[in-house]
Amino acid sequence: MWRTIFAGALVFSGLTTTLFAQEESNESEDISAGLPKEYADYLIAANTLSPNKKFAVIYPLTDLCVEEPKKGSENRCQDYLVALQPFQVLTKLDTKWPQFKNKNHGGMSATWSKNGSAVLVTLDSKWGPGDIFLYEIRDGKLGRSTNLLEKVHDLLVPDYKKAKAGRYNDYFDFIFDTEEGIPVCEFADSTHVRIRGTATTDPKGMPDEKAWNGKVEATWDIPSAKFIAQKITRHR
Repeated sequence: MWRTIFAGALVFSGLTTTLFAQEESNESEDISAGLPKEYADYLIAANTLSPNKKFAVIYPLTDLCVEEPKKGSENRCQDYLVALQPFQVLTKLDTKWPQFKNKNHGGMSATWSKNGSAVLVTLDSKWGPGDIFLYEIRDGKLGRSTNLLEKVHDLLVPDYKKAKAGRYNDYFDFIFDTEEGIPVCEFADSTHVRIRGTATTDPKGMPDEKAWNGKVEATWDIPSAKFIAQKITRHR
């Protein structure tokens, strides 16, 4: 028993040493070292690590997502927010398009609040963010999760419908188009998220009379889990 505990401690100690070494050398290599055996085919997304290196998002290797799961088996093409020391899955990212290694038009990043009490996890799509999740951490556990991009989407829906525009495609009414260097969601402070985003039915900017372009500026209050300021405008 003591040998098992000691071995586990060595694994997580080695993981912590590796992560801090990466930070000091400004490298961000995604690794699987330190993950338990059942998650050995996952990688820790280095750019999602919390400031104290205790939390991160893990994502699967390519094979888990390009191969169809066997009948009756669990679909393991999932992303997870996890605690690392000791390892514990806090939540599965509730997305239809999880990140996996070498995903085309993919990408994942995370921004933590300064006090480490909340994190914004962004899953990228071709034109901009496909999902943005806000996770609140309390006493080392998941306190609350919010699909924040979905909330922002809902703010824009009334103007989109008023414009009677065509859809972007069969799956999405409109998508978010990221302006270079300006994140759609970012922490204003430890209790507020600032939202500045553009949405469109025509990211290619083709001359289309039915195209719709909207802009949102808003503030999300984390403790009350609601918008406390919002402004929607339409532009061509």
